[in-house]
Amino acid sequence: LQTQWVNNKPDTDDQIHSWLKRHLKPDQQEKENIFTVLWKWHEAFSKSNGKRNSDYFRTLIYDIQDFAPELTYSQIDRDWMAKLQDWYLSEKPERPQGRNTKPQRDYTVWRKFVSIKMLLNHLLEEGLISDDYKKFKAVRARPAEKIILSYEQIIQLCTTPIQLEETESQEELIQQQHAQRIKLFLFFTSQRYSDYAKLKKKELVYINEKPYWKFHIQKTDKPHLIPLFGFYAPAYQVLQYYDFELPKMSNVMLNRRLKIVGRKVGLTEEVTNTYYRQNKRYTEKKPLYMHIKTHQGRQACSTYLAQQGVPIAHIKE
Repeated sequence: LQTQWVNNKPDTDDQIHSWLKRHLKPDQQEKENIFTVLWKWHEAFSKSNGKRNSDYFRTLIYDIQDFAPELTYSQIDRDWMAKLQDWYLSEKPERPQGRNTKPQRDYTVWRKFVSIKMLLNHLLEEGLISDDYKKFKAVRARPAEKIILSYEQIIQLCTTPIQLEETESQEELIQQQHAQRIKLFLFFTSQRYSDYAKLKKKELVYINEKPYWKFHIQKTDKPHLIPLFGFYAPAYQVLQYYDFELPKMSNVMLNRRLKIVGRKVGLTEEVTNTYYRQNKRYTEKKPLYMHIKTHQGRQACSTYLAQQGVPIAHIKE
């Protein structure tokens, strides 16, 4: 360290402070609690990023707190990362109510570690930890097979009349019908739940007397313009039905109600899904309606347009 000090010759207070952050061991530095630092980073991150990304990193910080509530900077290395991965891949019955206690799949864990390294990179830049954690490689990422509904199945799900069941209230039936129309809107606009949730009446614009949805994508904050005529006209009809004020519903409740609707309209054929956990291949059979979720509208629309010969570049835009 003495040789490095002579060679670098830090002069100003800022240079000396920066040198100390880079060269002193983490346990030699006077510093804030690690979670205080991470939550401050999250607060700054949330101001310049969409709610979805903000919520995702909030969940990661809670994960780390549940895994190692007494975590210190000096503990973070490749071995600690390996233990965190094992924790993700195993049962977690001790977690607080409302948090995920189930073993997670390889691809999910791999994606989480990409983001966790972003969190740790901030601590590294602040000179609080060493870069040993970078040597850790997460479990091999093999995504599960996606179950994508066909165009015909989407239309069946969203337009087939549904009946009240004995255990349901009239209000719940109305909410299920809302879910059908919201799903139809998501399919014909090919957008995410987060963009539907933020939709405002003023975002509907007319260009050459034709309707468009003009908005900023929640995930990327990029401007976007979607036609609401031609193939996409059913989405405009949904907006008209609600006088351009779509009913709001949480993603959890929307997914739950779509599964109920799927069962009611007959999407009950068994499908086999393949996924990986700890590099082992698993298969499971479930009725198709159990795989229905909001994001499938986006995937199904993109798939259908590609099958109809629409250029991939156009679909991406």
